[in-house]
Amino acid sequence: MPLAMLREAHGLTQIDVAAKLGVDQGAISKRERAGRRVLVENLEAYAHALGCECEVVFNSRLGHRFVIDFDGDSILITNTSSDRRRTRKIRPLT
Repeated sequence: MPLAMLREAHGLTQIDVAAKLGVDQGAISKRERAGRRVLVENLEAYAHALGCECEVVFNSRLGHRFVIDFDGDSILITNTSSDRRRTRKIRPLT
Protein backbone atom coordinates (compact mmCIF):
# COMPACT_ATOMS: atom_id res chain seq x y z
CA MET A 1 0.00 0.00 0.00
CA PRO A 2 1.45 3.40 -0.90
CA LEU A 3 2.39 5.59 2.06
CA ALA A 4 -0.15 8.29 1.17
CA MET A 5 -2.99 5.74 1.14
CA LEU A 6 -1.86 4.39 4.51
CA ARG A 7 -1.76 7.90 5.96
CA GLU A 8 -5.19 8.74 4.56
CA ALA A 9 -6.63 5.48 5.92
CA HIS A 10 -5.57 6.69 9.38
CA GLY A 11 -7.33 10.02 8.79
CA LEU A 12 -4.12 12.06 8.87
CA THR A 13 -2.86 14.83 6.63
CA GLN A 14 0.73 15.35 5.56
CA ILE A 15 0.85 18.25 8.00
CA ASP A 16 -0.29 15.96 10.86
CA VAL A 17 2.45 13.42 10.12
CA ALA A 18 5.06 16.15 9.65
CA ALA A 19 4.23 17.58 13.08
CA LYS A 20 4.65 14.15 14.70
CA LEU A 21 8.03 13.67 13.00
CA GLY A 22 9.28 17.21 13.55
CA VAL A 23 9.71 17.94 9.84
CA ASP A 24 7.90 20.17 7.39
CA GLN A 25 5.06 19.05 5.12
CA GLY A 26 7.34 19.08 2.09
CA ALA A 27 9.50 16.34 3.64
CA ILE A 28 6.45 14.10 4.02
CA SER A 29 5.38 14.80 0.45
CA LYS A 30 8.86 13.85 -0.75
CA ARG A 31 8.82 10.59 1.26
CA GLU A 32 5.42 9.67 -0.13
CA ARG A 33 6.60 10.31 -3.70
CA ALA A 34 9.84 8.37 -3.25
CA GLY A 35 8.08 5.17 -4.26
CA ARG A 36 10.41 2.20 -3.86
CA ARG A 37 13.38 4.25 -2.64
CA VAL A 38 12.34 4.83 0.96
CA LEU A 39 15.01 4.37 3.62
CA VAL A 40 14.05 1.86 6.29
CA GLU A 41 14.69 4.46 9.01
CA ASN A 42 12.23 6.84 7.34
CA LEU A 43 9.66 4.09 6.88
CA GLU A 44 9.94 3.12 10.55
CA ALA A 45 9.46 6.73 11.73
CA TYR A 46 6.54 7.21 9.32
CA ALA A 47 4.84 4.03 10.57
CA HIS A 48 5.25 5.06 14.21
CA ALA A 49 3.79 8.50 13.42
CA LEU A 50 0.68 6.69 12.15
CA GLY A 51 0.56 4.52 15.26
CA CYS A 52 1.70 1.43 13.33
CA GLU A 53 4.51 -1.05 13.82
CA CYS A 54 7.13 -1.52 11.13
CA GLU A 55 8.55 -4.86 10.12
CA VAL A 56 10.23 -6.20 7.01
CA VAL A 57 9.60 -9.78 5.90
CA PHE A 58 12.02 -11.80 3.78
CA ASN A 59 10.72 -14.99 2.17
CA SER A 60 13.35 -17.13 0.47
CA ARG A 61 12.80 -19.57 -2.35
CA LEU A 62 13.96 -22.31 0.03
CA GLY A 63 10.99 -21.70 2.34
CA HIS A 64 12.81 -19.65 4.96
CA ARG A 65 10.97 -16.67 6.39
CA PHE A 66 12.68 -13.95 8.39
CA VAL A 67 10.87 -11.04 10.04
CA ILE A 68 12.90 -7.92 10.78
CA ASP A 69 11.24 -5.80 13.47
CA PHE A 70 12.54 -2.37 14.42
CA ASP A 71 12.33 -1.89 18.17
CA GLY A 72 13.68 1.50 19.13
CA ASP A 73 17.48 1.32 19.11
CA SER A 74 17.65 -2.38 18.32
CA ILE A 75 16.54 -4.71 15.57
CA LEU A 76 14.82 -8.04 16.20
CA ILE A 77 15.36 -10.77 13.62
CA THR A 78 12.99 -13.74 13.90
CA ASN A 79 13.25 -16.94 11.89
CA THR A 80 9.62 -18.04 11.55
CA SER A 81 10.24 -20.80 9.02
CA SER A 82 10.90 -23.60 11.50
CA ASP A 83 8.86 -25.22 14.25
CA ARG A 84 11.03 -23.43 16.79
CA ARG A 85 10.80 -19.66 16.46
CA ARG A 86 14.19 -18.09 17.03
CA THR A 87 14.62 -14.39 17.69
CA ARG A 88 17.92 -12.56 17.73
CA LYS A 89 18.29 -9.00 18.97
CA ILE A 90 21.03 -6.87 17.47
CA ARG A 91 22.05 -3.23 17.69
CA PRO A 92 22.60 -1.46 14.38
CA LEU A 93 25.97 0.06 13.59
CA THR A 94 26.11 3.78 14.17
